[in-house]
Amino acid sequence: MYLGQTLVVAVLTLSLASGTAAAKPAYQVGDVAPETLGYTTDKAPIMRADYEGAVIVLTFWATWCAPCLKELPILNAMAEMTDESDLKVISVGFKQTRATTKRVIRKLDGFDVLFSHDKRGKLAKAFKIKSIPNLWIIDRSGRIVYQKTGYTEAALPGLLDIINAVRLGIYTLQ
Repeated sequence: MYLGQTLVVAVLTLSLASGTAAAKPAYQVGDVAPETLGYTTDKAPIMRADYEGAVIVLTFWATWCAPCLKELPILNAMAEMTDESDLKVISVGFKQTRATTKRVIRKLDGFDVLFSHDKRGKLAKAFKIKSIPNLWIIDRSGRIVYQKTGYTEAALPGLLDIINAVRLGIYTLQ
C-alpha cells in the first residue's frame, strides 16, 4: 500500500470511529429519561424536572393512527382521575407539525394531557420509535421503567395495572 492510500485509510478510520463514539444510544428501559420530553405549541420545552415526583406516561401517537386514537382517551381518563403531582400524561405527536398539534388540542379541548409535537422526529429517534402507538412509563425518580409498542383493548387492564404499580412504587423492572 502506498503512503497516500495508507493516510486516506487512516483518516477514514478515525472519522468513522469518532462518528460512532459520538452517537448517543437510544433510550431504553432502565435508563434515566431525557431531561427534555418535547415542546409545547408555544415552543416551550417540556422538562422532566417540572413533573419531579410524578409518574410520567409518555406516549407517541399521530392523528392518522387509529389505535392511537383509541388509546389517548383512556390515558386521558386516567390523568383526570389523578393529580398532576402524581401522574402526568405527555402525548408526543409523532412527526406532527405544531399546527396539527394545535388543531388536536382545540378538538380535544378539556383533555388533561400535555400535548407535544415532534415534527422532525428528534425525540422519537432518541427513543428509537419505529411504530406507534408507543408508550413509555417514567417513574418518580426519572427512570424509564416500562415500554410498550402497539395498543389492544385486551392488553389495557394489564397496562393500567402497571401504571398503578409504578404510581404505588411496587413495580419492578422486568
